[in-house]
Amino acid sequence: MNTSADAAERLLDKVRGFAAGLEPDERELFAALVGPGVALAHRELDDVEGFAATWEPRRLPDHLAAMLREHDVERPRVLPILIGGPEASAIHSAMEGIVPPRPLTHDLLVNVAQALGASLEHIVITEVRVPAAPATAADCLMAELRSRFRLVVSGVSAADGAEPGASQRIIIHATRGAWGAIGNILSYLGPLLVMLALFVSEQGGWREQGINLAPGQTWQLRARPGITLEASDIGSTSHLTVTVGGQADAVSLGPEAAAAPRGLRLLSTGNGPALQVTVTDSNGRPLSLRPLTSGNQATQQTLIFDRAQIEQSLALPLRSQVLRLVYYASLPEQGYAGPVFLAQALTLGSETPVFSTFLQEHAQTAVTDPTTQDTFHFTATRYVQLAAIFDPGLPLALIGGLLTFMGLLLAQSQPPARAWAWLNGQADETAATLALLGSGPWTRAELAALQDALAGMVASGTPLHADTAPRAASVSDF
Repeated sequence: MNTSADAAERLLDKVRGFAAGLEPDERELFAALVGPGVALAHRELDDVEGFAATWEPRRLPDHLAAMLREHDVERPRVLPILIGGPEASAIHSAMEGIVPPRPLTHDLLVNVAQALGASLEHIVITEVRVPAAPATAADCLMAELRSRFRLVVSGVSAADGAEPGASQRIIIHATRGAWGAIGNILSYLGPLLVMLALFVSEQGGWREQGINLAPGQTWQLRARPGITLEASDIGSTSHLTVTVGGQADAVSLGPEAAAAPRGLRLLSTGNGPALQVTVTDSNGRPLSLRPLTSGNQATQQTLIFDRAQIEQSLALPLRSQVLRLVYYASLPEQGYAGPVFLAQALTLGSETPVFSTFLQEHAQTAVTDPTTQDTFHFTATRYVQLAAIFDPGLPLALIGGLLTFMGLLLAQSQPPARAWAWLNGQADETAATLALLGSGPWTRAELAALQDALAGMVASGTPLHADTAPRAASVSDF
C-alpha cells in the first residue's frame, strides 16, 4: 500500500471539508494561498480550475499578491524590489564578508554618510508603477481620496481624440479642512482688529487719575467738562452718581471692580480716611471755613488724609481761629489701637488750644468752644480714589481677541490638508506620484497609506471603497 498516496487522499478530503465550510470570499482567499501548489501539480495545463477560482500559472504570483493586499493578510507589508546581477553580486559579497580592493559606488556613499554622522531614518516612496491604464488608476485613486477628503477634482492633459496608445497625464487634486482654513483667516484677522483698536484708543481715548471723592463731594472731569462725578456713600462698596449731559446714572463700585456708565470706565484705585467739618454759632448759624493750603471757602469742608500723621488746617475768618486736624493710624499711648483723628482749635497769637479732642473713625462728634459757644461738628468717614477711562477701541480689541482665539482653535483642531496625484502612462502601465501638504504627524502616515491603497486597488482592479462611484476625469473639473 502506498502510504504517501493514502496520506495525500486523507489530506485532500480534509481540505475539501474545510473549503466546504468557507464563505465565498474566504474560499477565494484560500484558493490564492494554495494556488501555487495546485499550479505546480498541473504544469502541463494552460490553466487550473479549483476552489471557485480560475488561475493562470504565469499569473499566480500576481493574483496572490493582489489577493493578500486586498484582504490585508500581509503583516508587515512586503515591498518586492527587482535588482540586477551587479546588485545581487554586491549583496552576496557583503553577506559573505568579502571586501573589494576599492569601495564600490554604493560603498562610497555609505562611507560618506557615516563620516558625516548621518543615518537612514525612513524611506519615502515618491512613485508607484501599476499595471493599469491611467484612467483605471485615476478612478481607483479618486475613490480612495473621496473617502479621506471632502473635495476631489481632476484634469486630463491629453486632448480628446488622441491616438490610441498615446501617453496620458491625469492630475488629481483633493482638499479638506475648510474650517481649518477659516481658522487661519480668523487668526490673522483678530490681531489686525486688535491693532486697529489700539490706534482708535490712542487717537480718541483718554485717562484721568487721582480723583479723590468723599461723601457729598463732586468732581468735574478735566478731559470731559460735561461729565461730573459725585459720591454719596463710601464703604466696602462706593456709591457714585455720574452725570453726563444732564443725565444722571447711579453707579456702585467695589474696591477692585470697574463700572462702565455711558461708555466711561471708572476704576477704584484706592481709599482712605476723610473728615467732614462744620461749625455753627450759638444761634445755630453756620460759619464759613477756609482751607489754609488750597480750596474755596465754604460752610462745610471735607478733608482727605492720604497718609498717616498728615496735618491739615482750617481757618475760621470770623473768629480768628485755626482748626488743626491730624490723622493717626493708631495711638496706643492714648488708648487707640485703630485709626483716630486729633482735633484742636487754636486762637491766633496763642499756643494753648481752646479745645483738644480725639475722633475715632466712622464716628460723629460735636465739641463746643467755651469762649465763643461755637459748636464744631466732626464726621469721620472715608474717601475713594478713582481713575476715569474712556477707551473707544476696547470693543474692537475684545472682538479681535475672540476671533484670534477661535481661529487658533479651529486651525489646530481642523488643520487643512491637500493631496495631489500625477498619473502618467499609457494603456498598460501608469506611473503615479503622490504628494500631501498639511501639518501634523499624520501626513507621512497618510501618504504611505494612500500609496499602499493605490497599489492594492489597481493590482486588483477594484477600488477599496466600491460604494463610492468613481468620477470620470474631465478638463472642466480641473
